[in-house]
Amino acid sequence: MTVPENNPTWQEDLPADAAQRRETFARFGLAMFHAQCLERQVGILLATTFNPDFFRTSPEERDRFFACEFAETLGRLVVTLHQRINVPHGLDGRLRRAVELRNWLAHEYFWQRPGSILTWDGRERMIAELQGAADFLNAVDEELTSITDNWLNHVGVPRDIIEAERSKYLSGSDA
Repeated sequence: MTVPENNPTWQEDLPADAAQRRETFARFGLAMFHAQCLERQVGILLATTFNPDFFRTSPEERDRFFACEFAETLGRLVVTLHQRINVPHGLDGRLRRAVELRNWLAHEYFWQRPGSILTWDGRERMIAELQGAADFLNAVDEELTSITDNWLNHVGVPRDIIEAERSKYLSGSDA
């Protein structure tokens, strides 16, 4: 089916089963989106907050710090985080759960639910499960973002600079 290009209100009418399948895969995508956001936030923490050299170097070197951290997987980033700081027990548990959840979603999720994806009730359970995963991963990401924001405030980075960088990233320019 061809989507009308200039009709922002266009919406495809789907049978209930098809709409539910679409919702299931959308929730999976949302969970993986939050897993990637969390992965990136741990990299940002390592490149900035827990890197004493961050503000002592040139912008080009700072970009290299980011590139180095962003090349790692969430599991590896969490291991590195543990090497640099004593991670508080509660946060440690949430990070370990986040790594396990991310890996399970990426490598096992659908393989462990071959029958569920084929039934209405199975998909309903999957939608709820995936929403829970997305909510958890987002909450851990927000917790780590708060740590970074507090650190940036503590070292004197003006709030408007932080917001300008976020806006630039969210707009897609120079991301």
